[in-house]
Order: sequence, then C-alpha cells, then structure tokens
Amino acid sequence: MLPVVLAVAGAGAALGLVWWPGSLPAVSVSARHLRAERVRLRRIPRARLIMGVAAGGGLVMGTLSVGPLAALGIAAVSAMCALAVLVQVAAARSVAAAADMAQYCSSLANQSTVATTVEDALRKAAPAAVGSMAGPAADLIHDAEAFGVTEAANRFAKRVGTPTSRRVAAVVTVAGEGGSGWAYLAKTAQDVATQELVTQQHFQRQVASLMPQIVASVAVSVGVIALVGLTMPETGRWLQSAGGQMVLLVTGLGWAGMVGRVCGTAWRSVR
Repeated sequence: MLPVVLAVAGAGAALGLVWWPGSLPAVSVSARHLRAERVRLRRIPRARLIMGVAAGGGLVMGTLSVGPLAALGIAAVSAMCALAVLVQVAAARSVAAAADMAQYCSSLANQSTVATTVEDALRKAAPAAVGSMAGPAADLIHDAEAFGVTEAANRFAKRVGTPTSRRVAAVVTVAGEGGSGWAYLAKTAQDVATQELVTQQHFQRQVASLMPQIVASVAVSVGVIALVGLTMPETGRWLQSAGGQMVLLVTGLGWAGMVGRVCGTAWRSVR
C-alpha cells in the first residue's frame, strides 16, 4: 500500500511542477513591487534550497518505495526538475523587470525633452516607474536631493545592477553635470531597454517555455515505471532488487544529466 501512496504523491507533485509555472505571470505581477535587488540577491540561495528540498524528497520517496540505489537516481531527477521550474520562474521575473525598465526609460526619454532640469525630469518620470522600478526610481529622486545627481546615479546603478540601469545612470550623470544632448542619450537608453525586453521575451518563448515539457516528460516516464511495477508484481520485485535498482539509478542519472545540461545553460542565461 505504501508504494501506491508514494507513487500517487509523486505523480501529483510532478504534475504540480508542470502546471505551476503557468500561473507565474500573475504571481510575478503581484510580486513586482519587491525591490529588484532583493529578487536578484535571493535567487541563487533560494534556488539551491529548492533543489536540495526536491532532491531530499526524491531520495526519501525513492528509498521507501524502491530502494536506496534507485533513490539516488530519483533524487537527481527531482533536483533537475526543480531547476527547470526555477528557470521558468526566473524567466518570468526577468521579462517583468525588463518591461518595467523599458517603461521607465521611455518616460525618462520623453521628459528629457521638456523638463528644465534633470531633477524635474526624474520627478516627472517617476509615475511611470511601476513594479520592480517603483522603488529604485523613488530612491533615485531622494538620493538626488540628498547627495547630488552623480551620487544618486551611481547608487541607482548599483541598486538595480543591470546594464540598462548603468546606462540610465550615465545619462543622469551627464545631465547632472550640465552636459548637452542628454535627451539623445536618454533616447539611446530607451532603445537599449526596449531591446533588452525583446531579448528576454524571446528567451522566454524559445527556451523557458520548454521547461514544463521537460518536467512533463520526466513525470510521464516515472509514472509509466511506477504503473508497470504496481500492475506487474514480478516486475515490481525485480525493480526493487539490486539489479533493478542499478538500472533505475543509471537511467535516473542519465535523465538528470541530459535535463541538467539544458536547464543549467538556461539558468546561467537567465541569471
């Protein structure tokens, strides 16, 4: 009875991993008011924690339902499936953050042509800063009043930590120093932010969208093996033997290696 319960629970968890990313855009919209630096700094430790929990859950489930050798393969596959979900999550957040930056840069470029001072342009562009850019834009105005435009721009670049934010900081610095033609530079920053948004959207469509399919293929394979073991007692006993567990271990490690290569490359790109 215990293997049946564990198999059903594992199948439910796998399906949850497949369908959960579909609701991520709504989740990311509601969470976009978090500071961009908080998302970025916590992503890697949280990713390791989630992968560790997934591997631990797979190890426990595999040990109880099949055996310790097979459990190692199940743990490896579980960790890679968690990484696939994390790629989907990070891609959705990156698209949201790029959209926020593009909107803010567009507003700043428009204000640079009509505002009398850079401080005035920053204040008028602030209402367009939403989501992950709301906090940094407000801090930029506050820092400009407290420490000067140049220091505020440097803090903004460090706070957001993206190439586009560094370009915006350079534009603000030039404007604060009284440099001419900063409206043209602001337009260039807008173009860069728009291109970054297009790049992130392309990555999400072409790469991140494949992550649920990878998890689904793993879930189906595990489900088929579990059903065969449950419906055919002799096969189930063989899978629990040393030879069967070794086959499951090698298969699991092979799956984990293939999935990890794809997901690892995608994770490095989305980071």
